[in-house]
Amino acid sequence: MELHDNGLLINPERINKTMKFMSQREQDDYYRECKRNPSWEWAGVNIEYKFNEYGHRTKSVADLSHDFVLTFGCSYTEGVGLHHDQTWSWKISKYLETDVYNAANQGTGCDIQCYQASQWIKNNFPIPKIVIVQWPAHTRKSFIYHNNNDYRFTDRAESRDIDGTWYRKRYIMDYGELHFANRLWFDHFNLLWKSMNVPVLNFSWEMDHERILNSPYRLWVIRCKNGSMKARDMMHDGKEWHQETVEKLKGLLSLPDFTHKI
Repeated sequence: MELHDNGLLINPERINKTMKFMSQREQDDYYRECKRNPSWEWAGVNIEYKFNEYGHRTKSVADLSHDFVLTFGCSYTEGVGLHHDQTWSWKISKYLETDVYNAANQGTGCDIQCYQASQWIKNNFPIPKIVIVQWPAHTRKSFIYHNNNDYRFTDRAESRDIDGTWYRKRYIMDYGELHFANRLWFDHFNLLWKSMNVPVLNFSWEMDHERILNSPYRLWVIRCKNGSMKARDMMHDGKEWHQETVEKLKGLLSLPDFTHKI
């Protein structure tokens, strides 16, 4: 990922593109499974990944209606291996009878959710009626590299260089830094939207966040039973998982904290 001129993090290879696959691994796994299992539910099924001017799998910022929900998250929220209208982000917008802007970025952690939110507000983008954020795995962290006059963001979890070594031993095993960083990102994200008088629904499929965070802002842990690893790429959760997530989000949105604000 790279920095756009306005500060948003973008994937330049996806800007204004329509693709059949989001990664080479997804493509290879798909064709391999089709050959192995011709009766597979995804065999012969095409998916359209249509990206906007910021590389997000959603409509253009300029095309948003006045009332819209803004969603954040990682590849699960972006909908890898699923049709656009099978994702929880799209489904919850239909329930709220609003437009949606899905600002999820594949392979990102809590740090990027916080950063993207700050840039959204800084650039005076349209203000949503509500923000719903899926907080990714607490162990994820992006490393920033200065390249000429630009900055590049990348995940070094699998690398064996100095960053990978620090990440696994200093950040993951001795998790003081991890706890501190996640609390900072979570609180900062919520404070940003509170300053704009926008309600935030924080949720995660990860159990560890509830243990790590010490915050006045509520994080709801959602546990689903159906559709795990059932997306077309066989690495992400399927449409059943997203539908179950939506049903649980509907219940949370009916709570008094949200009903008087949206």
